Amino acid sequence: MTRPIGIDDLHAIALPEQPSLSPNGTRVVYVLRTADREHDRDERALWTVPTGTGAARRLTHGPADTAPAWSPDGHRIAFLRGGDHPAQVWLLPTDGGESEQVTELPLGAGTPVWSPDGTAIAFTAPVDRQPSLQGEAKTPLLAVRDRLDHRADDGGVLGTVHSHLHVLDLADHRVRQVTDGDWHAGIPAWSPDGRSLAFCADRGPAAGLTPGSGTYVVDVSPHGGGTQPRPVGGATGIAQAVTWTAEGDALLVVGRTDTEPGHAGLLRVPLDGGPTVDLTRGLNRDVLSPGGPVGPGASPQATDGARTVLFCVRDRGCVHLYAIDTVGGTPRPLVGGPDRVISGLSAAKDTAVVVLAAPGSDGEIVAVEQATGRERVLTRHGTVLDDVSLSRAQDRECGISDGGTAHGWLRSDSERAGPVPLPLNTPTKSVTRSVGVSYWWRRLTELAVRHQVPGAVLGIARGAHTDVAAHGVLNKATGVTATRDSLFQIGSITKVWTATLAMQLVDEGALDLDAPVADVLPELRLADQRVARQVTMRHLLAHTSGIDGDVFTDTGRGDDCLERFVGQLDEAAQNHPLGATFSYCNSGFVLVGRVIEKLTGMTWDRALGERLCTPLGLKHTVTLPEEALRFRTAMGHDSEGDEPARPVPVWSLPRSAGPAGLITATAEDVLAFARLHLAGGTAPDGTRLLSERATRAMTEQQVELPDTLTLGDSWGLGWIRFGWDGHRLIGHDGSTLGQAAFLRVLPEQDLAVTLLTNGGAAKDLYRELFGEIFAELAGVALPEPPRPPFGPVSVDVRRYLGRYERAGTRIDVLEGTEGLRLRYTTTGPLAHLVPEPVQETTLMPVSDSQFVVRYADSPSWVPVTFYSLSSGERYVHHGMRATPMVP
Repeated sequence: MTRPIGIDDLHAIALPEQPSLSPNGTRVVYVLRTADREHDRDERALWTVPTGTGAARRLTHGPADTAPAWSPDGHRIAFLRGGDHPAQVWLLPTDGGESEQVTELPLGAGTPVWSPDGTAIAFTAPVDRQPSLQGEAKTPLLAVRDRLDHRADDGGVLGTVHSHLHVLDLADHRVRQVTDGDWHAGIPAWSPDGRSLAFCADRGPAAGLTPGSGTYVVDVSPHGGGTQPRPVGGATGIAQAVTWTAEGDALLVVGRTDTEPGHAGLLRVPLDGGPTVDLTRGLNRDVLSPGGPVGPGASPQATDGARTVLFCVRDRGCVHLYAIDTVGGTPRPLVGGPDRVISGLSAAKDTAVVVLAAPGSDGEIVAVEQATGRERVLTRHGTVLDDVSLSRAQDRECGISDGGTAHGWLRSDSERAGPVPLPLNTPTKSVTRSVGVSYWWRRLTELAVRHQVPGAVLGIARGAHTDVAAHGVLNKATGVTATRDSLFQIGSITKVWTATLAMQLVDEGALDLDAPVADVLPELRLADQRVARQVTMRHLLAHTSGIDGDVFTDTGRGDDCLERFVGQLDEAAQNHPLGATFSYCNSGFVLVGRVIEKLTGMTWDRALGERLCTPLGLKHTVTLPEEALRFRTAMGHDSEGDEPARPVPVWSLPRSAGPAGLITATAEDVLAFARLHLAGGTAPDGTRLLSERATRAMTEQQVELPDTLTLGDSWGLGWIRFGWDGHRLIGHDGSTLGQAAFLRVLPEQDLAVTLLTNGGAAKDLYRELFGEIFAELAGVALPEPPRPPFGPVSVDVRRYLGRYERAGTRIDVLEGTEGLRLRYTTTGPLAHLVPEPVQETTLMPVSDSQFVVRYADSPSWVPVTFYSLSSGERYVHHGMRATPMVP
């Protein structure tokens, strides 16, 4: 005899949630949700049941215990315990004993995820990024929000609170935060080697307004502290949940490769930048990730040491379990059928466990054999309602205006006749918006603080429109603030200006790119007189002359300083045979400047002003210190070890370095110069300063680089050429005494971006900020930065041992107790201008001839490439310079 369900029956319902299977596959720990009628609340406690025979039993008494996770050795269970206070991570011994609280975070912790070796637990946790502002305010602070992720369903207004990744080291119970920013990190997944965490996040400026989100990997190993998350996969797409393949060479992501409406797939995303593969293409079903604490579906799981991944799909409102090989194939159903819904999944050995709701059951723990799909119900929590008759859901379909079919269900009292409503969910169009300077000012400020950059100015130009944002101070000793009209040294970006002057002379017929420079400077003397007779302007502009490049001889402040410098170039060594390879050469550009002086009859400084700055209207571009004093000008900063940044003792390099790197300018002037090249050589008033042919020639490849990871993949005439995400960019970087500048130009989208800085980890600021800017404004992703591979690389290192030397630099490759070591020594005049002239670090192999190193002052990895010329001479390429091995 059955009866209809009544209101009092709701308090008797017990629902299993969040199953976790032990590593040996013999026992399940899960959450059981019940109703506490007295306190009018849900209660959650941990229960356990064997996968063989035996009854379920209670492990904890709650009232808010959730998210159980077995340690890899099966000896402990991590879980969250909440209640009257924010949930914290606790550990429960599986052989008996009391639970132990292991976190005490002010806003609580999220789902615990064990590291593969069981020594650490990762989780997300809410972080208030501006707690002092709220805590010290006597009245409520005015909040300005330009994103929708400042609030959440069931969470209310989040304000400055964001969810970020943390790692708990179990040896000392120390918790370290590993991500930060104005965005929310998703649940992490450990790489099989335990060095990295993968997670999903919407880090873009339009978070909440567009469906886009991405997948990221962050290094959390002991030597990876301070590294920033790197995106994995394309620049656009949707990522909802992530895990790793068993080999650790790819991520398995629930999402899409675009942001169009449609089904989410199960994507295999290689870490090496290879093409993303949709493993479920052709299934025509939506792959699901958890929609909440116990929402239908579950994150995909790669089975232990196997090549199979389990995942959930939606099929006409039901949720079924499928399996597929991680390298491709046909998905096969394991748990299917009408009116069956899975919420929660865990797998180990040859078994998977799920929470399965089916006709007559609101949910039980079910074990599934992965090979056959055979099911075994392990719990019987629903037997308390065996005498209750539940109405069966009835399928309903109706046509809609776009020609499709809406599908839904109807539950109704079988005793009631007449029409009843049919609720439908209909898709909505996404909202998009443009991102303005206020957003980029905020990102500049946040990232500059993170990377300890004292002052910075960012400029973005598209077409005739330019936005400029400034942060920080120009000089920490004076506290003068940086503004949009502040001048910074742009360093070697100067070389593109010098190359433009040279190409003007080519246009005028006064200079031939392929004629010997000695035709203009018959007095030229070099260490190799054959090179002096044969070197051309093309060699100099493309850095293939072989002249030792880092010569910074101070030849005085007079107008003859370039002439005197070139007169001493015979003291600079010939680094490599003429045209044999690429080696960045400052000296060669001073020689270019001297050619310009000889052909124009002016100093290089005056030629720059009269032939470029004046016709372009650049009123804040100078080359001499006495000119910079008239403006709000930045001072460079450096630091030793962990000491705070301080102003450098010397503001500028000698005047003789002018054509190679002594322009000081505002971001707006740098962008105006870039606009000259985007406009095909014409000034804003229509005056032609450079022919279209010359402008185009400057961007064409002259030489391929031995090292394509440090900057670009090739060099033009002055410009560096970059291949980003299938797009061709041009640009240049500049580095002087405590200052660094960056310029990137995307001609196909009429976009130019520059960043001027005065200290700190400027290169890391550039990478993170430009990555966001070009992804958001152009849909272009930066290449992945160099880093050690996930697995070991076997290399015969003996052939690389020895000393490599050129002017200003000595590189020693040594054999240490744990592999190769690189000792980098700055020599010559620059040695007393850098904070640490000797740096030593480990050489990490990437391939047979390529290594990476990381210096103490930066979390970034820097490539080191060993190679030989066709004539057999052995070189190391590091920092864009070719340095020969010495006997």
